[in-house]
Amino acid sequence: RLLARDDPHEAVFTAYQQAIIGLACGEIGAVSWVLRRFELALLTGLGYAPNLTHQAGGVIPIVPEQQYCFIAGHGAEPLPLVLPVDLPETGYQCLVSGTTLLALAHDQLQQRWVLQEAKVLLRTLLDAVLGTAPLTSRRVLHAVHESRTRVWPVMPA
Repeated sequence: RLLARDDPHEAVFTAYQQAIIGLACGEIGAVSWVLRRFELALLTGLGYAPNLTHQAGGVIPIVPEQQYCFIAGHGAEPLPLVLPVDLPETGYQCLVSGTTLLALAHDQLQQRWVLQEAKVLLRTLLDAVLGTAPLTSRRVLHAVHESRTRVWPVMPA
């Protein structure tokens, strides 16, 4: 939906190939990591990559211990001491730690909570680009995952 038909995006296609190989060969626990890498590569290839190493404006570096409000199309802002009551109306899209931003930037997504925060962040950024219509690929991948983890009964001989 994001790419024009017959418009080559070699970096996106290469990332897609790597994701398919990673999903086919990887362990069940690695699925989230493979998908986060692809989502970030997709955003990058389309020109929507977020700055993951510096706050909005590109001058102040991200601090691992800091919490941030990440605004799609704008970047990371340090979490204010008092959050606005209604986040969507203020343009805040999601909350994320500096640790997660830097882990994404350096492709070091080992911790489960970092993967979960990265999932929320990248889905939020993709939703901002895609609009409200859901991706069918998420439903397909979920069905594939379910079929791989399903325990099939053994039929008596």
